[in-house]
Amino acid sequence: MVTFLVGHDHLPTPFFVHEHLVSAHSPFFKAALEDQIMDGTTQTIRVRSVDKESFGTLVHWVYAEQIEPELGIYVNHDRDGFKFVDVVKVWKIAERALMPALQAAALGLMINKRFLANDHDVIYLANFIYETLAEQLTSKLRRFIHIYLTFDCAGDRYQDLVHRLPHHTVVDVSKSLSNVYKALDEHATRTSNMAMDRLKITDCLLRPTAGILSIMENPSL
Repeated sequence: MVTFLVGHDHLPTPFFVHEHLVSAHSPFFKAALEDQIMDGTTQTIRVRSVDKESFGTLVHWVYAEQIEPELGIYVNHDRDGFKFVDVVKVWKIAERALMPALQAAALGLMINKRFLANDHDVIYLANFIYETLAEQLTSKLRRFIHIYLTFDCAGDRYQDLVHRLPHHTVVDVSKSLSNVYKALDEHATRTSNMAMDRLKITDCLLRPTAGILSIMENPSL
């Protein structure tokens, strides 16, 4: 068994995980454990910059290869809400631990549950991402937030949000919108029915899950 001591405080939370499962899922932790074996030290790994809830999700993934569907969900005034940041924290530790499958599952959960997020959740997510990923221009998380704002929050909601968003977020959204309209116009000029083609393209882009995933793979948006 491997002991993980998780948290910043003087009384970190211990997690006990089977070594073969940790090594199978995470090259990062596998290398750390192999170094300890070479040094003859105990199999204990200190994880300071992660909260116990996020690490607990990672441990659950190691055993079940599933991410809890209720992660990030909360109830506010008899209405479900969705805290993007709870899932982003899992995405970040998965990135650090070199666990792309967990990253993909976390991103998929954010895409599937994004319609539950209220304005406060969106603003908090945008600030969190741009504070921690400001220089990572190609980060999937950074692309997710600006594509989410471009397509799912277009119109009155975006106008309400824009003054509370980080500057870099607004710049990303404006670039995305510019590229979208350029693509629509270029396609429309090649057809005789401009209005119908605009409708078809927009419908494709706005498909709840597959649409956002396909857009995120398009570097021009």
